[in-house]
Amino acid sequence: MGMAGISTNRFGYGSSSSSWQQLEVQREKAKARREQYAASNAALGSVLSSVGMDQITGPGDLAAKAALKRIREETAAKLAKNQAAEVKNRSVYTNKPPATQVNAGDAVIDMTGNTIKLSNGTMLDIKTGKPAGDYLTLSDGSQIDLKTGQKVINIVT
Repeated sequence: MGMAGISTNRFGYGSSSSSWQQLEVQREKAKARREQYAASNAALGSVLSSVGMDQITGPGDLAAKAALKRIREETAAKLAKNQAAEVKNRSVYTNKPPATQVNAGDAVIDMTGNTIKLSNGTMLDIKTGKPAGDYLTLSDGSQIDLKTGQKVINIVT
């Protein structure tokens, strides 16, 4: 046997993969580098575009903000002036004295005496809701003595 029959892998140097496999690995690495370059390039383009737009719109934004601030200040000044004029021109109203008696249909509400006089003559206390006085007059005109609970009979002689 000659030297042609000796394998280089046996001595620990040389490649165990074929040349085709080595080219495939190199192609994959090159493809990964191209993709990384394209992504970096796109990111850089985006940043530069954003910076350019900021340079273009920045002065416009500043002018718009200044105009808005001026309009707000003018509006606030006009509002304050109008409010001051309104206060100055506002007439002073005095309240009417509170009512002492209110008519509600046939009933009369006496606010000073805290009573309600119904159309049949019955007086009710506003605070308690109970009849005021000694008698309760019913709708038919008859009366009940509140102390005894008995019907009052008027004897005419």
